[in-house]
Amino acid sequence: MNKRTSLGADISEATDQSWAEPDPISNDLLPVKSFPLEVVPEPFKDWISDTSYRMQCPADYIAVAAMVEAGSLIGTRCGIKPKEHDDDWIITPNLWGGIVGRASMLKTPALAEALKPLDRLEEKAREKFANDGKSYRIDLLEYEAQQDNLKSELKKAISGKSKRSTKEIKNELLHLEKPETQPMKRYRSNDATIEKLSELLNENPTGLLLFRDELVGLLASWEKQGHESDRAFFLEAWNGNNSFITDRIGRGTIATKHLCLSLLGGIQPAKLTTLLYQMEGLQNDGLIQRLQLLVYPDEPTNWRLIDKTPNKVARDCACSAMERLSSFDFKNVNTVGAVSKGSDKKVYLNFAPDAQQVFNDWLTKLEGKLRSSDDPIIQEHLGKYRSLMPSLALVTHLIECMDSNEITSVTKQAALRAVEWCDYLESHARRCYGMVLGISLQAADSLAKKLKHRKLPDGFTARDVQRKNWQFLTTIDLAKSACNELTEANWLRKIITQAAFQQKGKTSYLINPKIFLGDTTNTVRKT
Repeated sequence: MNKRTSLGADISEATDQSWAEPDPISNDLLPVKSFPLEVVPEPFKDWISDTSYRMQCPADYIAVAAMVEAGSLIGTRCGIKPKEHDDDWIITPNLWGGIVGRASMLKTPALAEALKPLDRLEEKAREKFANDGKSYRIDLLEYEAQQDNLKSELKKAISGKSKRSTKEIKNELLHLEKPETQPMKRYRSNDATIEKLSELLNENPTGLLLFRDELVGLLASWEKQGHESDRAFFLEAWNGNNSFITDRIGRGTIATKHLCLSLLGGIQPAKLTTLLYQMEGLQNDGLIQRLQLLVYPDEPTNWRLIDKTPNKVARDCACSAMERLSSFDFKNVNTVGAVSKGSDKKVYLNFAPDAQQVFNDWLTKLEGKLRSSDDPIIQEHLGKYRSLMPSLALVTHLIECMDSNEITSVTKQAALRAVEWCDYLESHARRCYGMVLGISLQAADSLAKKLKHRKLPDGFTARDVQRKNWQFLTTIDLAKSACNELTEANWLRKIITQAAFQQKGKTSYLINPKIFLGDTTNTVRKT
């Protein structure tokens, strides 16, 4: 018996039908705002501009990394109270950033340049630790000598050969303090368990930067058996104000009073899309939305070979600002304006009156967006901007206060720059989330490219596509969606066959032979 199509025609008859011209398959990214250099603090501008020009890479990469880095240096030492009268809302300028781009977009060199101020700080910390170690060993020798003398004196007192009483000597032994070695100051970690991070944060209570060249490696490690609690640890660490207790049989109990971790790294677009697509149900715990400084800039189209000496003056200026920020004594600083010290003796800034109005107007507009008809995933991301704008304003303001030993309330200029930062970052967030909201087009784009390279025979099924495990086609739903998109675009023709004993027909797809004739399609993603 011949298999019949749903229209009652033989398959051979269906293949003989004329084909329409295939439509172009377009998978354009949403537009984004170009990076506004004027939003970065003055000490960073020339450095970012020079580095971006020499590398021919987006300035966005260096600027985002620099702001995350600066926030990590402030850490828990200084916060901001965004509202004028509400003292309960306190924000630690703890920032998470991710730079998105293809493997050849110079993400790694850009991040390496942006972290050079931190490299200098770490080198000085190592030198100080080495010198402190020498002093410690000398102090330890002195302590041991004093201890030995007192022990000898105690023996004499017990045998009656000393003029001093045993009580007096025992009291001296009791109050003899053994010198303690101080841990080396740490500014970042590249790879550590949450137990080790807890220890490091206890030794560095102002906070740390966790840097991963590829963020996917970090996120994937949380899915491994035995690491189920890692994700919760990082969710808590984002706020910068929380404490955290880990209990392990081997390590015992580790109580971290100040859990403050900044996060920075790079990620490729396809891997980001996969992560976003998996954000369903319990997996959508708000982790990706915490990457507030997430940027996916357009690729430079007018690349030029640039070979010039780096602007060392600009780099030194940026490094100097970072160094002053890291060593600034917020507790013993002259304060002017709306600045307060809490019961924990930390410094908290408020907005100046005109800056407060800027924040109030901006927050009112944001809350309106959060109640709009936007996709929930976009609303969840923008909801994290409530703390982002004050954090960026604080970081910008403090960097520009480093030239004087005086901290004022956050200025209107810093607030306006933070607002522009948020507008810029929102466009990039919409591009990133747009990749997954339009994932059916990405799946169609991926399948179209495979068809052009004759990776599938005529009469293939969606299950055949899914078994190939191609990018954006790893599930049967995505495979079906891609086939439907290409059917509507005249790349494929759907054929449903059904034998007499079958209750449900089998759906297969014929390939339009015209897709192989010349360059009639556009399957390259535009930026």
